[in-house]
Amino acid sequence: MSRVQTIAVLIFLSLISAVVIAEDPNEPPPEGPIEEDPNNPPPEEPPEEPPEEPPEDGEDPNKPPPEEPPEDPNEDPNLDSDDDGLTDSQEFDIGTDPNNSDSDGDGVIDGKDDFPLDPTETIDSDGDGVGDNGDAFPNDSSETLDTDGDGVGDNSDWAPTDPTEFVDTDGDGVGDNSDWAPTDPTEFVDTDGDGVGDNGDAFPNDSTETLDTDGDGVGDNSDWAPTDPTESVDTDGDGVGDNGDAFPNDSTETIDSDGDGVGDNADAFKLDPTESNDQDGDGIGDNSDNDIDGDGLNNSEDAFPLDGDTKYDTDGDGLANLIDEDDDGDGVNDSSDAYPLDANETADSDGDGVGDNADAFPNNESETIDTDGDGIGDNSDKYPNDPNNVDPNEPVQSVPSSTGQSGSSSPISNTGGGSDLTLNNEDGSISWVGALVMLSLIFVIWFLLRSNP
Repeated sequence: MSRVQTIAVLIFLSLISAVVIAEDPNEPPPEGPIEEDPNNPPPEEPPEEPPEEPPEDGEDPNKPPPEEPPEDPNEDPNLDSDDDGLTDSQEFDIGTDPNNSDSDGDGVIDGKDDFPLDPTETIDSDGDGVGDNGDAFPNDSSETLDTDGDGVGDNSDWAPTDPTEFVDTDGDGVGDNSDWAPTDPTEFVDTDGDGVGDNGDAFPNDSTETLDTDGDGVGDNSDWAPTDPTESVDTDGDGVGDNGDAFPNDSTETIDSDGDGVGDNADAFKLDPTESNDQDGDGIGDNSDNDIDGDGLNNSEDAFPLDGDTKYDTDGDGLANLIDEDDDGDGVNDSSDAYPLDANETADSDGDGVGDNADAFPNNESETIDTDGDGIGDNSDKYPNDPNNVDPNEPVQSVPSSTGQSGSSSPISNTGGGSDLTLNNEDGSISWVGALVMLSLIFVIWFLLRSNP
């Protein structure tokens, strides 16, 4: 094959391959960016339409836009078709009808109407963009609304929804009308009305107190020791606070060193808890002293052991004899009682020193006793112990005989004045001599009877 034929065959095969590749629908697109053919540019996409602008305030959204006038190269730019003071071109720009002098029909031509498309507004006196009819402050360009109706515009009103407040001078979050201290940012209320704000008042609910310098919970005005947190009151006024005073209700005492309940000022034994008094000043505490009042009489015998001037209460009526008008309590005053300390006696009629109740002879000053009760006082009675008045020393006059009959008077006696040989003693009993005589007689009789059967 010639060289030309060979080239022609190669060209033919290349064309066939290109056709097959171009027509294969299952052929995946080539990877990577597709190179644009400068001789075959892609078609241009149509431009996006701008979004529709929302209708202006007061404009009817369903109202069709005004028709654009046909371009007329010879049209007069000052043409005012409706003679309302606005050129047709101006009306086209603001949306009014160039053929209607009062587009909103409010009775004011468009050229004189600040709001030609709003039938509710015609004038904006302060030029703030809000018509006078809808402007709460038509002559104040800085304000248009007064939401709370307090006469202060919302832009200037600190509390635009609170008709009672409109300014907070001190910036503490409380309006001046309600703020007790409108120029003090640290205070806004004084609950107790004492002139001190609650934040600075230690006692915001107590009009008598504001400070508690020592922090003890008691206001300085009531605190006896406003700078001492341990004390607040001195009940007895002795200069020592109650917390440190062992006797807060006794102005004469503050300390009890021995803890016995008796203050040191009154305690005779300040360091001895068992003693506190020494009434008689003898150096012995009353609890240990047998004679507390020092009157020389032991406590157990002293009706008034704590009174050195008084010892006795004879009748036990609680009145000392010194002041008792009837010491012995016998019903007779001491001034009339011969025996004021003896409840059993009151008189001594015969003045013999023995009371009438104990005197056997109350009217006989020479006699007081009758021992044998024979009616004769012992001082005059020869035989004071014998109511029969018989002398116990008088000898016996007779003795009974052995036959039992009375014999002659033959007393057995010692005439020599020696020992008593009478058979009977004074009281009738047999004396030892009499017994011996009787035994001798019995022996003699027995001997005679035995000798003469």
